[in-house]
Amino acid sequence: PEWSQGIQNVLRKLSVDSNQPELWKRLGKLQLDAGEFAEARRIFCHGSECCPLDVELKHHVRVFETFHGSKNGDEQETNKDNIRITPKSLQLPQNAEFLSLDVPVQSIPEFIRDFPQGSSSGPRTRLIHASQHPIIPKTECQFLIESAIRKTNDIGWTKDRHVQAPTCDVPVFDLDSPTRCWIRNSFCNALFPLLSQVMSPELEIAPDEWRVQDCFIVRYDAAEDRPGFASLKPHQDESLVSLTIALNDMDVDYQDGGLFISCTQDVLNGPAGTVLCFAGGLTHGGYPVSKGTRWILTVFLYVDRNLSGKRPGYTLDLLP
Repeated sequence: PEWSQGIQNVLRKLSVDSNQPELWKRLGKLQLDAGEFAEARRIFCHGSECCPLDVELKHHVRVFETFHGSKNGDEQETNKDNIRITPKSLQLPQNAEFLSLDVPVQSIPEFIRDFPQGSSSGPRTRLIHASQHPIIPKTECQFLIESAIRKTNDIGWTKDRHVQAPTCDVPVFDLDSPTRCWIRNSFCNALFPLLSQVMSPELEIAPDEWRVQDCFIVRYDAAEDRPGFASLKPHQDESLVSLTIALNDMDVDYQDGGLFISCTQDVLNGPAGTVLCFAGGLTHGGYPVSKGTRWILTVFLYVDRNLSGKRPGYTLDLLP
């Protein structure tokens, strides 16, 4: 197949010279597009070891270390430099209510079609879920916004990482240690178990199987003299599942805005602390904000599996 031939061509070139970052990114992208999630992550991280000066490859490493690496460094930094009060980690909410929407069969993303079938016997169309009430308290949402503002006052906002659909954002790994710890622990304790419940039976994934592909805080600004964009053009994520968390209140802090789903023509939004999760391959965008600033936490998720069923790491084993 063309995909397999592309893999072999890149591997041959890397066997001659492994210090070519574009080859590592090409190899990882080929595997990611094929749903070989475990391979893509390992390729990007190994490529960063070979090409330590490449910012894009290093980004993958920093995300993985932030959410799935050793916790000791963050904990030591927190104890040493915890200037402000950090909220307690989020706990799994009881009886969280979600509005679940079906998508047309023809709109089911390929990753979902190819994912191992669990107890769901028919077409897996229930792929959009919106919490009916806040999952995260408003004080914790404000804590995240303040962390983003404080950091971007020093380093500025990024606007060019997502070529197909640029956002004005700051990666979570750039935030201070208490914020990183709170997000990581809250994901493990609450959001991952909740996500496993909500996505079943379309996707049967254990809470400890989720992996963070990317995570960042986004601002949407209506005013042209503010740093954020007013909207986000329709696009598809490279994730298995994408998740957004509202950090401030619509109709209070901003007007309009929300998650636009192309195949259903829905615009979904909610007050601070509400969660939206959906199959990343669905075409979606950010509906324009007409007034004020909208803040969200965006998360791209995958699993440490290969949709081919092959064991993780088989691609790197082919290198000499």
